[in-house]
Amino acid sequence: MTIKFRKDSEEISLPKAVAEHEPEMSELDMRLVLTVALRGGIEEDDLDGLAKTFGVSRTDMDISVSYLRGAGILAPKGRRTKTARASKGEEKAAEDKKAVTPKTRGPEDAPSYTSDEIKKVFKEHAELALLLNACQNTVGKVFNSVEANTVLVMRDYLCLEPEYILALMAYCKEKGKTSLKYMERMAYTLTDKGIDSYAALEDYLRRKDKFESSEEFLRRMFGVGDRALTAKEHSAFTSWSIDWELDTELIRKAYEMTVNAIGKPSVPYANKILEKWHSAGYEKPEDVPEPESPQGGSGEGSFGTDEFFEAALKRSYNRKMKGGGEDQLQP
Repeated sequence: MTIKFRKDSEEISLPKAVAEHEPEMSELDMRLVLTVALRGGIEEDDLDGLAKTFGVSRTDMDISVSYLRGAGILAPKGRRTKTARASKGEEKAAEDKKAVTPKTRGPEDAPSYTSDEIKKVFKEHAELALLLNACQNTVGKVFNSVEANTVLVMRDYLCLEPEYILALMAYCKEKGKTSLKYMERMAYTLTDKGIDSYAALEDYLRRKDKFESSEEFLRRMFGVGDRALTAKEHSAFTSWSIDWELDTELIRKAYEMTVNAIGKPSVPYANKILEKWHSAGYEKPEDVPEPESPQGGSGEGSFGTDEFFEAALKRSYNRKMKGGGEDQLQP
């Protein structure tokens, strides 16, 4: 015989994540989930009263809330859940503020647990304990309480997937950055940029590696040296190596065309050439057509399309330099 609610009883809904994590949830976790479901949400200020009602400490309540947030059952900290207590005026004010203020999560608001609280969290929640162990194996050391707290912050406060956290730590370790503080700062920076899923992180790291592998070659070619790239140089290098995936020999051809035209390397000048070639679908040097002379002419003193384009670029570049402007071209 199936045990279920009466047909005439009022039903409540629970997130699907409850069913996924139910085997590892403590009695307090489940009571808190049911309370939130029955009330349609609770305020942070209610936690003291609930702790007394449930016969537990406020610390126990905070640990339970942190776990449920990290499991994706409760909304992350900073995202207010609409309840019957919030007036329409308050909701509108919150929406107006959201429209003009970018949402960021700073380390100053992140939770900080004592050593005993951290031990209790990992003891009561097997999923978090497994994540902590995997992080330690990835980095290659046993974490102290501060480092373990960083793992909790990434999982709960920043709401990052375990795969994301492990991939980020593995990448930092590979680059020789084994400080958990460094990893935490990188996590804040990435999430502020909207890179907050495992798929987005994978794409970002792939692009970053690809850029770094081509950057040294491009620096040498254009004589940039060790100085920091300007915003325009970084944008051009990113377009060539990542967005357009240009063949290095095609870039070299544009470089040679630049030096032949103006007598020195220029990233903006070469960028205009490569932009034109990319738009035309040229992928390798041999795809670029040789200049053609008009039919019936001797070829002397005449321009093919690429020669005309090169001359136009040179005139534009020279006008810009004579006017005291930057070493760049205007579109």
